[in-house]
Amino acid sequence: LEQLAESGAGEAFVTDRGSGSETASNSEFVQKMLSQLPENYRDILTLREVYGFSYEDLTTILSLSLDGVKSQLRRARARAEEVARHLME
Repeated sequence: LEQLAESGAGEAFVTDRGSGSETASNSEFVQKMLSQLPENYRDILTLREVYGFSYEDLTTILSLSLDGVKSQLRRARARAEEVARHLME
């Protein structure tokens, strides 16, 4: 995951949407939200949602079963939603 981040591969996800200050604001919000998640949730969400890895790829990268990937993604998304709601209050 660190190698992907260093390569800047996820930059398009953040910079290609919106314009100007809206993009910067969204990027800051996403970074703040991700920073408040446990590392395993942050990693799986980043790999899936930012870098676009398939569920099958995630099974290999994270050494999880397909059901494990689905379960962890479900939990990570639920936690991310809770954190996002808290940040918007």
